[in-house]
Amino acid sequence: MKLLITLNSFSGSLFSCVCHQDSSILVDIQGKTLMLCPRCSGLQAGFFVSVLILFLISERKSLKTGRAFKWLVVVALTFLFSEWMLAQLGIIHSGTASRFLSGLAGGVAFSLLAFAYRNQFVGRGSQSLSRFYQLFAMIIITLLLGLLLFQSDLWIVVTLFLAVAVVTNVLFVLQTAILRVYFLLVKPKNKTL
Repeated sequence: MKLLITLNSFSGSLFSCVCHQDSSILVDIQGKTLMLCPRCSGLQAGFFVSVLILFLISERKSLKTGRAFKWLVVVALTFLFSEWMLAQLGIIHSGTASRFLSGLAGGVAFSLLAFAYRNQFVGRGSQSLSRFYQLFAMIIITLLLGLLLFQSDLWIVVTLFLAVAVVTNVLFVLQTAILRVYFLLVKPKNKTL
């Protein structure tokens, strides 16, 4: 019982950093409220899962940013923003499923953009760094699958998954920003040598 109270308090505080937490659209799972709205849940889950998959396949394949990539990103972001805007204008009624799906599409699109941006200045990086990211992705996936298999409370599983997603997503974006600043400061110095 203490675990539930602690997890509820922690997740509520963490999720308040990335979500408006409008009580009228929050979802109940087994009688407990998930403190991340459906759209934000989709955004976080889509970004997180996409980044994990991209880390797993990045060693074997480079992310190509051709025409199909651009169309996928444009369509996904158009779906996200049009679903939100049409609901705001009262033209459609957004339900839990449409909010989650539009957020999921947006999360995938944002992760593709972030990964492509990161690869512009980092490249595929060193082999040891690539292996670290692949190992990290496999560990996270294994832990989450183990949690799914051995935890009977769905609210705990979903909350922990989304908490891991939020923290990982923030760390990925922060690391990308730090790497960008580093490469801006170091690259010009290397060219003069």
